[in-house]
Amino acid sequence: NFLDNYGIDKNRFYSKYRFIDLLVDTGLKDKYEVTHKAELKNALRRFSQINSKRLLIFVKRLLTTDIELTDLSSSESKMLGMFHYTIWGDKPNNSYGDSLKELKDNNKDIVTELLSIVDYNLKSIRIIEKEYEDKNIPLDIYASYSVDQIMVAFEMTTENFKFPMRQGVIFARENNTDIFFITINKNEEDYLPSTMNNDYAINSELFNWESQSTTGVETPTGQRYIKDRSKDHKVLLFVREYRQEYYQAKPYIFLGNARYVSHKGEYPIQIVWKMDHPIPEKIIKES
Repeated sequence: NFLDNYGIDKNRFYSKYRFIDLLVDTGLKDKYEVTHKAELKNALRRFSQINSKRLLIFVKRLLTTDIELTDLSSSESKMLGMFHYTIWGDKPNNSYGDSLKELKDNNKDIVTELLSIVDYNLKSIRIIEKEYEDKNIPLDIYASYSVDQIMVAFEMTTENFKFPMRQGVIFARENNTDIFFITINKNEEDYLPSTMNNDYAINSELFNWESQSTTGVETPTGQRYIKDRSKDHKVLLFVREYRQEYYQAKPYIFLGNARYVSHKGEYPIQIVWKMDHPIPEKIIKES
């Protein structure tokens, strides 16, 4: 394998290069068989970050067989959308199916390299994932996901609409789920003073989190965070150590469901959550 033989970090490589494109540039291949070179310029970079075994195996099936998309299960249809937005970065012109066909028929070198990345990532996975308890959401605890992938999984982004993500908290009303996007180590150049929240893992069970500065205890959002103990209400944490790696956005590690323990203050409210699943050691260290 090229990356292993030369000791090259995969994410560093794909932040700038495409392997088959390099073969053409060096004369080792005659032509780069990609019709949508501009539209797909970041496809391999985004895809190379996937470490969800379930999603990688599904993508391999998508790219190597003629799947009847109408036969996909609900969670598989969402994974199709997650794959689409990873590759194309925006909603399809017509449908996920048409975009998949366009990719496979007219961008063969991208498909070839995607399959190579699938195999490389599958053999390189070091995490032990756990399937999220809600079987309708195709995410796995401890796997990493981009914002686009997460928004598709919760149907905030669809085939016809890309959710305009502008903040680090989302309430997925249809799922009665609060989703928190958390960056442990924040750079003042990248965040407004009002979003420089004091978020950190206290230990392997507890996580300290600060709400947005506009959220008070008596606001509807504050009340939902603090008082909603109903079984169908979820609070989910997606956490990353840094905003970027090699000048590209880092994905978030899915830590799963959090349960209210205590709070203090307001504007922002500081809340301690107890996680259903242990917090990974690397998140604790970065805290």
